[in-house]
Amino acid sequence: MIVDELLRVEGHPNISAIGDGARVPNEATPDRPDPPTSQHALRQARRLAKNLSGRPKPYRYRMLGQVATLGRYRGIADVFGIRLRGFPGWFVTRTYHLYQLPLLSRKLRVVTDWTVSLLFRRDIAELGMLGHTKPVGDG
Repeated sequence: MIVDELLRVEGHPNISAIGDGARVPNEATPDRPDPPTSQHALRQARRLAKNLSGRPKPYRYRMLGQVATLGRYRGIADVFGIRLRGFPGWFVTRTYHLYQLPLLSRKLRVVTDWTVSLLFRRDIAELGMLGHTKPVGDG
């Protein structure tokens, strides 16, 4: 669905749309719409809630960069135009995800889990049985 800068469906001023089902223009990047990710949908939802409860303002969000984990201790990050890959990219990605978590208690649990995983090998005990199960009754 194509929406305008106030998140209203084109041709239907009383209907709004956000998220991956909507092509959302962004005042900060007028040449391209927001990517269909959950992070952008959450930002759009906050703007839409404010628009519905008050004086509508255009949706605007300036992305600072992008990050992705590519596996154990590998990642890519493009933050403020600085590109990182490998361990530095992974570290920046993890730091960003940690920052986005709500509640200090949850952040501490995640940091503890990540620290333990740095010190010990990956636990693959549960994965060992995939594809190698014995049929029932073959004891």
